[in-house]
Amino acid sequence: MRAFIIGTGPSIQSVDFNQLQAEYCFTTGRIHLLLRDFDFTPAVHVITESSVNPYFPEDRQYHLAQSYELIVMAELLPKSIYDDWTRKPNITPYGMCPHTVHHPPDAWHFPYLCKQGGAVPVAIQAAVMRGFEEIYLLGCDGNFRATDAHSGNYFHTDYNISFGSQFAEERNQSLMLAHTLAAKECAERGVSIYNLSPDSMFDMYEKKTLTEVLEEKS
Repeated sequence: MRAFIIGTGPSIQSVDFNQLQAEYCFTTGRIHLLLRDFDFTPAVHVITESSVNPYFPEDRQYHLAQSYELIVMAELLPKSIYDDWTRKPNITPYGMCPHTVHHPPDAWHFPYLCKQGGAVPVAIQAAVMRGFEEIYLLGCDGNFRATDAHSGNYFHTDYNISFGSQFAEERNQSLMLAHTLAAKECAERGVSIYNLSPDSMFDMYEKKTLTEVLEEKS
């Protein structure tokens, strides 16, 4: 049983998502800005963004109107929307830990999901908890660098997040910690995990191409 986890790095711009419609996919971040151009619906969307982000209200309403499951970080939802969200049939709230780049974990800690590294590492944990034995990462590039608000680190200029040099460095450090841990935890559980992003900084995973993976199944 396999799952695809879709990040938001620039490499995702070259993916034809129509090829993935029959696959079990987890999406993250503001990927809907790209997916609206395809006949594609994910199985699950993972939300770990804080409600203080300026695009959160708009994105929240978009995702609530869709049919797919939402995994949400319960602790980040303000009380004013928590009750409304958790009443929705497609919402799965998870308790998540307080780990940060300054206080990293040394192991996963199910049933709580470790938020170290953001939505993609959270999606990897959710996939493992659901019994997936093969996990494929798309658009998980890393290599964050200092930029202005509309360039460089994401697939879409409407991401509207600027990166100072210190923030970019800490983001890369957090991601490396989370993915190194994910590789270790998956190996210990007999779960195979592959990185389909050619220029990704996450070399702890075996690299493949999306074409190879899709041809293996056909």
